[in-house]
Amino acid sequence: MFEQLESIDSVTYDYRYPEGLNLKPGSEIHDDIVRMVMERADAASSFIKPRFAKWRELDRILTAYIDLDEEEKDIIWDDYRKPVSIVVPLSFANLETLLTYQVAAFLNDPIFRYEGVESRDTIGAILMQHVIDKQNRRFKNPLALHTMWRDGIVYGIGPVVVEWDRIMGYRKAEGNFFSRTAAKFFKSGPLREYVAMFEGNRIYNIDPYNYLPDPNTPLHLVQESEFQGWIVRRNRMSLLEDELGENSPWFNIKYLRHVRNLQSKYFVADGETGRYDSSLITSDSFRADDITNPVDVVCMFVNLIPSEWGLGDSDYPEKWFFAVAGDKYLIAASPQGTDHNMFPIAVDCPSFDGHGLAPTSPLEVTYGMHHAINWLWNNHVTNVRKSINDQLVIDPSIINYNDAATPKPGKLIRARRSAFGRNLRDAIFQLPVSDITRQNIADISVLKSLADEVSGATEAVKGLRRRTSERVSATEAMQVSNAALSRLEKYAKVSGWQSYFDLANIVAANTKELMSEEVSIKLTGDYAQELQSEYSDGFVNVSPSDIDVFYDIIPHDGSIPGNNDTQAWVQLYQIIANNPIIGQRFDLVRIFKHIARGMGAKNVDEFIAKANISSKVMMEEDIQKQVDKGNMIPVEKLSEVTNAPAY
Repeated sequence: MFEQLESIDSVTYDYRYPEGLNLKPGSEIHDDIVRMVMERADAASSFIKPRFAKWRELDRILTAYIDLDEEEKDIIWDDYRKPVSIVVPLSFANLETLLTYQVAAFLNDPIFRYEGVESRDTIGAILMQHVIDKQNRRFKNPLALHTMWRDGIVYGIGPVVVEWDRIMGYRKAEGNFFSRTAAKFFKSGPLREYVAMFEGNRIYNIDPYNYLPDPNTPLHLVQESEFQGWIVRRNRMSLLEDELGENSPWFNIKYLRHVRNLQSKYFVADGETGRYDSSLITSDSFRADDITNPVDVVCMFVNLIPSEWGLGDSDYPEKWFFAVAGDKYLIAASPQGTDHNMFPIAVDCPSFDGHGLAPTSPLEVTYGMHHAINWLWNNHVTNVRKSINDQLVIDPSIINYNDAATPKPGKLIRARRSAFGRNLRDAIFQLPVSDITRQNIADISVLKSLADEVSGATEAVKGLRRRTSERVSATEAMQVSNAALSRLEKYAKVSGWQSYFDLANIVAANTKELMSEEVSIKLTGDYAQELQSEYSDGFVNVSPSDIDVFYDIIPHDGSIPGNNDTQAWVQLYQIIANNPIIGQRFDLVRIFKHIARGMGAKNVDEFIAKANISSKVMMEEDIQKQVDKGNMIPVEKLSEVTNAPAY
């Protein structure tokens, strides 16, 4: 039974709305903002919706099932061992190959890398890099990046949004004398306080089916658009918890209790995509409205002029964040207010052409070939299934029909009494069987090779040796592998200049502006030596002031560790080491580090022995004598002798 609730118009809750506005549901300014947000949501949905049919097909070929027709259902019911229609997992193999390269190229600590703009910013940029690396581990951001790249390969777009988040929890509190005495007397357990355990950047994935981009701007130019939005399914309990947060942008959540249906007409549930077997989905599989209180929320960042929206007197653009529940109720409206002044959204478009609004995905290019492969294979299976059954022509006046129709091996077929003693050869015979689909297998092989070449996921990249009767030399194998990987490197470089660059900028700016407490980091990685020159022990407590520096983002080159021609570098290293004249012009230590990283070593600096320097007090005249003899040199000339930089 439904609880009888008061009408939303008959209740009033005490909310302090931003900018002193009256944003209660039903007010004029409330309804105007909702209308303008939903107009943009409608335009974005109309733009992205035509892509759904193709996306559903791509989702379907990434699974191993096909919806069975009635005939094949009868076949399975009769004998579950008989083969029926399947999806040949070619696209899945190509997806995994492309995705594996992206993971190998980017998900190496640290994911985002920075350097100082000036010399005084060097240490601060290194500390920021370590702090952000710790945030990525705490919030498991690499998993969100994995999904972003997967969406980009499958759908052509992989949108994500960055949010400054806090992990809340309890810790022991000392309290005062009276509170400690009361806790001990009443045995109520240790005192606890609810505090932020950790804070940082959390990356959320936006489902491409529920993405609401500006239809007038190419998807790879996020920061040039007028608005960026998405739809997410929440529940009223979680929204109420968010409303309780300090400086929370959420409001009006209490009013949602008085509304029955809070679902959006634009929201695409998982059951409406092609990601799941439709035979397993019922009308109640993805909804439990009476239990979980689902609330569909349209979230949107809009670059607007406040005076035109009734949000202030300014006539110049500002970025605002809005959220509308159930397409009718405004539950968030606040200026973005961040220092970076960007939409906190990045989109990965690995196969964009630089002009189109909605790029084609790498898998979509080969979809036609994959569809043909499925058709060829399933027709071959159907033909084989028919061919292995007996196709008999019988004379029912001579032999028993029921005996001939019984599908059992080694069966006995009885003749009728009137045919006893007669020649029965003409009473039954097998129709000739010809497999007209034998060539299908060869055609499948040709189409598969073509699809691999088009997508770049060739056999060399998949780790498969070229099929040949000749022996493949090491040089040929390396050349083929490097050529194949260079195509995948192109996708990674594009991602590096699209999503990676924007994300690196957003998370750094958020950390610099919003970090409120010290963070303890361990001195590891490429810059451990520089940090240890500033800090003596192995750990550093980084305060917000330590990372208040100017920084540059180090772009990712798209390569993966171990992909370089290390043999050539080893030969060059030997030549330089054995030639004193050339050796004076090159840094052997850095060359060695480059070779080690090229072979896959992630942190070469961990293996560098720490110098054990002993000091000795000498008179100035004694020091000068040793210098004249060549036994001592000034510190600033040390690099000329050791080919290493003097610190």
